[in-house]
Amino acid sequence: MDQAGNWITNALDLNGYRIDDVRATPYNWLYSFLNYGSMANKYVVGEDYDGSISDLESWVGSDMQNRASAFDFALKFNYLNPMCNNPGSFNMASLVGAGFVAQNPGGAVTFVENHDTDGTSNSIYQNKLLAYAYILTNQGYPCVYYRDWSTDQGSYGSGMQAQINNLMWIHNFIANGNTQQRWENNQIYAYERTGGYHLLTGLNTGQYSYTITCATGFGSNVELHDYTGHAPDVWTDNNGNATITIPALNGGLGYCCYSVENINGSFTAPQYSTTQEYDGVCAGCHGERGEWSNNQWVAQLRRYGMEKRKRSYGDWYVYRFAAA
Repeated sequence: MDQAGNWITNALDLNGYRIDDVRATPYNWLYSFLNYGSMANKYVVGEDYDGSISDLESWVGSDMQNRASAFDFALKFNYLNPMCNNPGSFNMASLVGAGFVAQNPGGAVTFVENHDTDGTSNSIYQNKLLAYAYILTNQGYPCVYYRDWSTDQGSYGSGMQAQINNLMWIHNFIANGNTQQRWENNQIYAYERTGGYHLLTGLNTGQYSYTITCATGFGSNVELHDYTGHAPDVWTDNNGNATITIPALNGGLGYCCYSVENINGSFTAPQYSTTQEYDGVCAGCHGERGEWSNNQWVAQLRRYGMEKRKRSYGDWYVYRFAAA
């Protein structure tokens, strides 16, 4: 199995792995497997379909010795789902220290939906953008579900793609550093990322906009811009406090993201040069059945950069080839 994993990593030039159903896999074997050959040091995230923070902590820290991250099902099941699906009864103050991400930001992959939860009783069926606003401005390694972003047939991105793109831009260019809670009640949660430019985010689950005044780390008399376009620019006061108005929930648009003026940046999907190596087996020639001879197979395969490597069993040949 180790050799097979090493081979497919090289064959497909893999950069990382998602491990399914990690509790069904012996962790001591998995730890050894992921540190073998070409798999060593590749990024790994595991699916532990469990809303228990302690279980996620145990698997990432004790079992896998921080070799792998884990999807933060605790955040999704216990906080994001009820925040979006039942906003009137969800207490926003409970987001302080929420999820596995609050315990291990570097080991948590935060997400809103995935292929296992989509369309089930564990899915978010309304106000989903509010959850994306949370994970894309907070700590952790956020993962955007393709169907939520895509405009392909059967996907949901026609109503969310522009907003998710905006939030990904904010994540890439502004959100940085630790998270500092700034203001909360049962309807509002405001927090600041304290690295880089600083980012002040406000979330609102109410039917009406809500104005708050909170401390910030921007300094005194600094102009702040909402990079979502949901709220007007404001200035901090002499003490560095900011008064912001967080818009109403309105289908998940109840959020704003403030930072200093004139932050710019653009990004495109990175391009990677990939060289793949394969080991393959091709059948040779039973001429009486009208099939190619071994030499004909070799000639055909060499057209695509393949080379005969060794003869194995009878009329079977093993070939090795590389394609850039």
